[in-house]
Amino acid sequence: MPSAKEVDPTIFFIITFSLFYGIMFGDAGHGIIFMIFGIIGILAKGLKKNVRYMFILVFIIGLSSFIMGALVFGEAFGFQIKEDLLGIDEHSTILSWYPILDPIRDLEYIFKLTLFIGAIHIILGLSIRIINQIKHREFEELIKETGAQVFLYAAILYFLGSLDIMSFGIKPENFDPVVFTENFAIFGLISVAIGVGLALFGQGIASVIIKRKRKNILRNFFSGIGMGIMNLLETFSSFISNTISYGRMLAMLIAHVVFLSVINTLAILAGGGTSYGIIWQLLIIIIGNIFVLVLEGLLVFVQTLRLHFYEFFSKFYEGSGIQHKPIFIFNKEMDMSKYGI
Repeated sequence: MPSAKEVDPTIFFIITFSLFYGIMFGDAGHGIIFMIFGIIGILAKGLKKNVRYMFILVFIIGLSSFIMGALVFGEAFGFQIKEDLLGIDEHSTILSWYPILDPIRDLEYIFKLTLFIGAIHIILGLSIRIINQIKHREFEELIKETGAQVFLYAAILYFLGSLDIMSFGIKPENFDPVVFTENFAIFGLISVAIGVGLALFGQGIASVIIKRKRKNILRNFFSGIGMGIMNLLETFSSFISNTISYGRMLAMLIAHVVFLSVINTLAILAGGGTSYGIIWQLLIIIIGNIFVLVLEGLLVFVQTLRLHFYEFFSKFYEGSGIQHKPIFIFNKEMDMSKYGI
């Protein structure tokens, strides 16, 4: 649990967990199944509170999967809603904007978009860390560690954008890395300079400004250079890997689409024009979708947790709080009226 002066990340976790799960498991049909299963668990009688909370979570991730699948990816049980279910030709002017993103045709853009979402997630974690350090009056760590990481991460984002690895909400055909580099080169250089300066000399700056150590200023100023170099190397390596790690959202989305495509293809081949063809098709589709719901649903759940545990909570969360459990001197079921209380 968060400590008394630590920001409770629950509300952020609910939003981002649902979003990430919906991106990786973006299927309108499976989302409806999750929502139905969640509602059944929520309305069931005799369940413990924690179990009921899990069914609420199932409903929420089902809703997110449905929204992403129906509105963004246009997928339901592996079929394209526009072409396969509605029968609209892909070249037709009807619903020409739909789907917003195609998991197959827009791979490059979705990958860059997932990195952009990951960058926002990491920035959110750093922002919460700044708030926590201000609350705990940890100004020295704020200057020499968090402050340096913020500016260095801004430089890393510039670097990834200049290499056309990350798209800042711009589709590839409209994204010119040369123009981006020219417009933001000064921003990148300033971010690197400030970040490196705070990492190397942040401890000395904090000792002079915060601790007011006026004696031996030069020694205090250069005392943290050794540790600063280590922090620099760690920041560059960890933050780049943290950002790239969000690309796993695209990997899970592709796996979902491929799994269902294989299942649907097998079902079509199993038809074969025989009298029992429809029965075989239904069996393959039902068993295949159950397999995807159970196996991939669990994999996506684990990957979403991993993104939060390593890339998000590691930036700020300590979890040193202790739950308040009041002590009852008397049995709660005891009738206190007998004792005049």
